[in-house]
Amino acid sequence: MSDIDRQMQQDGFWNNPQQNASVMQQRRSLERQLQTLNRLRSDADELTAWRELLEEGEADPELGQFLERLE
Repeated sequence: MSDIDRQMQQDGFWNNPQQNASVMQQRRSLERQLQTLNRLRSDADELTAWRELLEEGEADPELGQFLERLE
């Protein structure tokens, strides 16, 4: 459990949203970073699969679309 989650579970945390806005903002930032990391990992896995296909001489028209998305 993260420090942020512990703070959010403390008694009275939700009673004063203005006071705890920075904690919520920090949590949202961490969630966005985690989403970005997960997308990058997925893209890396997909790149590995494309590389293996290309090494085997297999071509796929979707490769161009994937590369455009990465740009």
